[in-house]
Amino acid sequence: MVRTSLIILVVSVLSLAGSAQASQPSSAKATFSKKYQDCMDHAGYVDAQMSICEDDEFARQDAGLNLAYRSLIATLSPVRKIALQKAERAWITFRDAQCEFEASNDANATLGPLVYSSCRKLLTYERKQDLVTR
Repeated sequence: MVRTSLIILVVSVLSLAGSAQASQPSSAKATFSKKYQDCMDHAGYVDAQMSICEDDEFARQDAGLNLAYRSLIATLSPVRKIALQKAERAWITFRDAQCEFEASNDANATLGPLVYSSCRKLLTYERKQDLVTR
């Protein structure tokens, strides 16, 4: 039983990893907040400024993820609550590791922090959408 659950978790994480490699969705303007779009429009392609925009949008997406998580967990049985808590902890570890990997290609350049921030924002948005649809 535990082995089957672990296999399911690994397959889920690997499928999410594939989506992390995809580029930002074409509907990004509809996907992310107007504040984010405005910030990026005014960032002038300056990496540090764009990182600030990414971090601010991550905070908004993370707040939405936390709301989706609390809403979902309130509807679950005790056994499923524990399973979701384990999955969420594993997902956070995956997200951070995946984004570190994505940014490592530019770790010594100015793009590293921007790539990390953008990755974290996108994966958090995708996880939020996943929890909302359950």
